[in-house]
Amino acid sequence: MALTDSATERNVAPASAPPPRRSLLGRLSLGHVVMILAGLLALLLNLAFLRSGDDVLRVVIAARDLAAGEELLVASFEIAEVGDIDSISGGLLTEPQAESLVGSRLARAVARGEPLRPSDLRPATAAPGLREMSIDIDSLRAVGDRLKAGDLVDVIATVDDEARYVVTGIEVIEILGTSSSFGGSSEFAVVVAVGDGQALEIAAAMSSGSLDLVRSTGAPAPTPGITGGRS
Repeated sequence: MALTDSATERNVAPASAPPPRRSLLGRLSLGHVVMILAGLLALLLNLAFLRSGDDVLRVVIAARDLAAGEELLVASFEIAEVGDIDSISGGLLTEPQAESLVGSRLARAVARGEPLRPSDLRPATAAPGLREMSIDIDSLRAVGDRLKAGDLVDVIATVDDEARYVVTGIEVIEILGTSSSFGGSSEFAVVVAVGDGQALEIAAAMSSGSLDLVRSTGAPAPTPGITGGRS
């Protein structure tokens, strides 16, 4: 019995071991690796392109040196691309706004290549054929430092202690000079757009009495013929 068992054990072949499993890297061919690397490179290039597009801003810049008060023409400005827009302060005029700038006037001088901002502009004179004149006045009699280009003002003349409106609703073109520190005063000039008759009225008022400028932007016209002072 023992001999038979031994012969049986010798005739049974041992079970073969399963082949070793190859790792994922081992199953990748050189072609697979090249395809994967190419896909990653394309993805990185696309991300870089999209980011560069987001970081570029097309803004309006002066095509040449522009003087304060100059009327903007198509040839006065051009479009330039600026990068790293996160580091640029806001308020720049961009390409979609360029067309609306034609006919506007500059509130300050702008050097060639300098970006334009809304604060650099004032509206073009609404009515054609108006003249420009300056009114020399004490800053404390002209709303202090609060007047700015584009405001509408009324001119009041005081002669022999009687005040009256000389002209109303004229546009401020430019402020020449600045007032002194808070509480002080200084002479400065307010450039306004006027008709020929308004210019004569203001000139006569300046030579015969004192003037005050009242900012009337958004205010209704004063009552016709109203005066103030001695009764």
